[in-house]
Amino acid sequence: MNIFDKNYYVDSKISNYVDYREKKFRDLAKDLLPFLIGKSVLDYGAATGGLMLELQKRHIYCEGTDISVWAVNYGKKHYNLEHLLHYYDPSLLMNNFDVVLFLDVLEHVPQDELELIFNSVISDILIIRIPVSAKEGEDFVLDVSKNDKTHIQIHSKQWWLDFFSVYGYSIFTPLDKVSIYDSEGVLAGILQRT
Repeated sequence: MNIFDKNYYVDSKISNYVDYREKKFRDLAKDLLPFLIGKSVLDYGAATGGLMLELQKRHIYCEGTDISVWAVNYGKKHYNLEHLLHYYDPSLLMNNFDVVLFLDVLEHVPQDELELIFNSVISDILIIRIPVSAKEGEDFVLDVSKNDKTHIQIHSKQWWLDFFSVYGYSIFTPLDKVSIYDSEGVLAGILQRT
């Protein structure tokens, strides 16, 4: 059984979601828009595709993939994402997307899969949001991050930046927007490959 089924997104006992279907992505799409105009986007870990839908409304071409069959089916049915939202398809990382979004997903991914992802991704621009610890070896800074039992990657900002640099992403620009911002407990920003 996949832990990322309906019980993860609706009245969850292991995640922070009361009902993910009610989550609003309008503000996040507005925050990201200046970095995405005229670009093709892959939302890796798209869940139900709510952000994809908001980006489409702003004329941004966006495809997405997620490991949850329930979330993908929900997005296809309710958001009309039939040909854009795909069940777990890492091969999309090898497509020619201008930007890949990794928002609130990498903390759920086992180490060997992280390495496969970053050996596959060809985009030179990533936008990330990852909960972090203050120091390597400690728990997450934020209680909301500690409460999600599916978070398996608990690392400091420096650990993540060092990890990304192994794959050539050495320019990091923190984001300071309304709904996506870098803070003590969250690494949020734009990574560029040099």
